Amino acid sequence: MHTCGGDKVPLRCYGVPKKMVCVRRMGAMQLAMEAWAEWVATKVDPIMKRVFFVTMSPTHMWSREWGPGTEGNCYQQRTPINMEAYCGSGSDLPTMRMVDIILSRLGSKASVLNITQLSDYRKDEHPSVFRKFW
Repeated sequence: MHTCGGDKVPLRCYGVPKKMVCVRRMGAMQLAMEAWAEWVATKVDPIMKRVFFVTMSPTHMWSREWGPGTEGNCYQQRTPINMEAYCGSGSDLPTMRMVDIILSRLGSKASVLNITQLSDYRKDEHPSVFRKFW
């Protein structure tokens, strides 16, 4: 097994048997997104198909993120976060920007469902709060 450590991940070099290189996570994500975007640009007919890209779900770990001086987490929260341009600590802004740049090149070939920003405000709507514990 090939390991890299730190913020790097192993990436197989196709066409070269058993060759692996270590790539920073952001670089690996960008390679994957570029390949996906190229596939969409060349293989998807926007008249026949619609492509949706759904961004990552955010996390709400600690209440001090949206209410300084408060303790706890988002369990039992009943109101959304009411801070303009709020971005939780679990949101990866550099990755979000990179994805946005790549997707903007596709124009109308892909629609972005930015659930990261939308859901970041909704500390009160986690599904785990409403599920039944058996």
